[in-house]
Amino acid sequence: MEREPYKLSLVDSHTHLEELDDLPNSLQEAKSAGICGIIAVGMDIESNRKVLQIAADDPNWFIRLLATIHGRLKKKRWRQIFLSFRIMSGKGWH
Repeated sequence: MEREPYKLSLVDSHTHLEELDDLPNSLQEAKSAGICGIIAVGMDIESNRKVLQIAADDPNWFIRLLATIHGRLKKKRWRQIFLSFRIMSGKGWH
């Protein structure tokens, strides 16, 4: 009995989509290459807002959001950034 070849499902687990000049074309290239999903990450408040919007505009859940804080940010700004994440997610200040 002959075995069927393995089928791989590939996910790009660390992509800065907000930095791409031609996002629609880049996403199409990824899909054509066999990528079945993208985890988009930001590094600060502004890039996380952009990535949040990119993910929200994707009706097929091809793009997933991972809001992150880059380790180089000073600790005193972490509270401000955390609150920004809560506001972006619709959870408010508390």
